[in-house]
Amino acid sequence: MCLAWVLLLWLPCRNVPTRIVWSIIALCVAFVAVAVTLIAGGAQDQMHHEGFSNDLYARLLWSNGVRAIIFTLIGLLSLAAVRRRWTFNGSESLGRESP
Repeated sequence: MCLAWVLLLWLPCRNVPTRIVWSIIALCVAFVAVAVTLIAGGAQDQMHHEGFSNDLYARLLWSNGVRAIIFTLIGLLSLAAVRRRWTFNGSESLGRESP
């Protein structure tokens, strides 16, 4: 999914703003780098070495919540981009009003 949005930077689609594309790419990077790797991986590693604790379990659940929020934002921005693409009339780019 993230690769598809990155490809839109090189092969831009008509009426899909680059601001939305860059926002989705930034959220994809945040999803992979921060929410999955750093927070959850660190908590799981500490659980493996130190054993179960309520603090580590809470941090793991918190990271899952952050990951769910980021994934939801990616989905909403994707739907907004697709809606803008599908509702493109063509006359807006020529400066004419749509009927």
